[in-house]
Amino acid sequence: MNNKPRLFEIDAELSAVLDNVENYDQATGELLPSAQEQAGNIEFAKQDKLIRTRNFFVSMKANMELAEQEKERINNYIRHLENVQKTIKKLLTAVVPEGQKVKDFTGNQIIGWRKSTQTIIDNEEMVFKYCLAHVPEAVVVPAPYLKKSVLKEIIEKGVGIEGVRLFDKQNIQLK
Repeated sequence: MNNKPRLFEIDAELSAVLDNVENYDQATGELLPSAQEQAGNIEFAKQDKLIRTRNFFVSMKANMELAEQEKERINNYIRHLENVQKTIKKLLTAVVPEGQKVKDFTGNQIIGWRKSTQTIIDNEEMVFKYCLAHVPEAVVVPAPYLKKSVLKEIIEKGVGIEGVRLFDKQNIQLK
């Protein structure tokens, strides 16, 4: 079992040592050597944990970057395969007459044709007007959202907007 304090417990442990009146010389009020050593060990443990935690974070960040590179490589490969498929499909469409079926040597159909219907909109404005009046479920409008970056610029220029405020915060930087 690991009895080393966790990072968030170290400050409380140090406070317990420093707040204990038995750890001070009654005559001088100085911290006793044994308590000084204990406090030093706690500070060292905290520094060690901070360094290890930061190193773990940096390692995880590097692994994430490698995973992103691998993801990009795989996505490029998928796009390549999709393009190859499209090219082959175009080739087969050009050489196999519409309606003709191709069978393999065992008699199984391997290439065929199927009917599909595609919707083509020639006049979008006219169709929108019709749908809004008669078929509103055919019209999809993306949900509106607020661009925080634009709001920030406006407020920084001195314009007050009710319900919006800027909040300064500190973000930890791990290098």
